[in-house]
Amino acid sequence: MRVTINHEQRNSGLIFKKTRIAVVLSIQFSEEELATIKTRKLKSTVVLERKWDATMREKAAAHPEYYDTVPPPNLTVGDLLKGDTYVCDTPVEAKQYEAKLIDALKTVKPFIEGNQSAAQSKSFEL
Repeated sequence: MRVTINHEQRNSGLIFKKTRIAVVLSIQFSEEELATIKTRKLKSTVVLERKWDATMREKAAAHPEYYDTVPPPNLTVGDLLKGDTYVCDTPVEAKQYEAKLIDALKTVKPFIEGNQSAAQSKSFEL
């Protein structure tokens, strides 16, 4: 599992331009890891619970009813497979998100490896 995290500046808005920082994540899984994810159906497993990114918060401010109907997009194993982008308002927010992301990603490899085979049967006396 090879992880790449990049920070990219992005401009948004036509009149009042805002500069935001996008945290772009891409992961290359080994063939064995991909097979485990597919076989054990791990794509919907939540890796990181997170709030809406800056783009979604802006949409919610313009349309409050949208905020009530759409849950925050948690990061799942399926998102890791296709790559993920999370937009932050400031560089500090992007760095804080990256730190949380790295902590969450440290648990993914052991989780996938733990799902590669079923538990062994055990016998013992007490």
